[in-house]
Amino acid sequence: MDITYRSDYGFIEVNPTGTLEEENFQDLAREIESLREAGKELKGVLVYTKDFPGWERFSDLMAHGDFVREHHDKIGKIAFCTDSNIGAVLKAVGKNFAEAEVERFEYDEKDEAEKWLLA
Repeated sequence: MDITYRSDYGFIEVNPTGTLEEENFQDLAREIESLREAGKELKGVLVYTKDFPGWERFSDLMAHGDFVREHHDKIGKIAFCTDSNIGAVLKAVGKNFAEAEVERFEYDEKDEAEKWLLA
């Protein structure tokens, strides 16, 4: 998973490069903590993937849940930019388990997702 802090906008862009694994969520947690320690603004997270890759193992899904539980109050907005149907499911789940505002956009609507994160 590629994790990039978009300093020009103040959000993290996440691009899954394969099935999601526990270490991906550990890396993302370290990035968020690093930004907080540096006093940098974090307006939100943009998850940008044409197709949702899923999780490698059940333990990876659990690690994803742990990440949400431990960091949901540190992220104001999450934009899922994907053509996958799982985006709608993640939006619904996110609204029930996270303090963040969660929105889904089609993969080709990245500009709109970025604008929403910045609003």
